[in-house]
Amino acid sequence: MRASRAPWWLYAIAASLLGFFTLEIYTDIWGPMWIGFQSDYRNGSMLLRKVSPEGAGARAGLQTGDRIVAVDGIPIGGEKDFYRAYANFEPGRPILIKVERECKLIECNVRLRRGSLRDLEWRDWAGIGAPVFTFILAMLIGFRRPYDPLARISAWFMASMAFDMASADYGGAPVWRQLPVALGLLLWPDG
Repeated sequence: MRASRAPWWLYAIAASLLGFFTLEIYTDIWGPMWIGFQSDYRNGSMLLRKVSPEGAGARAGLQTGDRIVAVDGIPIGGEKDFYRAYANFEPGRPILIKVERECKLIECNVRLRRGSLRDLEWRDWAGIGAPVFTFILAMLIGFRRPYDPLARISAWFMASMAFDMASADYGGAPVWRQLPVALGLLLWPDG
């Protein structure tokens, strides 16, 4: 007869997933606010399609039609380059954005403020609540039936869906770097 308690490695995996998931939710709420633009990636460049007049980007001088050349010294040739740059955004730290506008190179310094619970709208709460609910359900399934292969696969799949729903990385790297080394290593396989 099998033991009813989950194996030790399931607790280790769950702790790692929970830590990384907590980091994602933390940066969603208290990380840097969004710059305030919509963009397209075409032909190896990033073109600003729309700049929100209330956003930090507009306050720094970004305009619709600007082509972003570099962010914090990282050349932007596509979407992945921008993801790499914005993972390192920190509230209050100036972010140097080089843009090409009318064949001229212009530098803009953007400062993002820290987010708060007050900044969240209904849609944001739904965007946080859905992955939290899915993650909790995944953990319940995994720990209630730890020796059932179908339950393990379902729990893994649901936890993966929760991570996909929670938009991480925006400002997550500075928080991760401030963690104790052991905790950062525990989260490493997920990042």
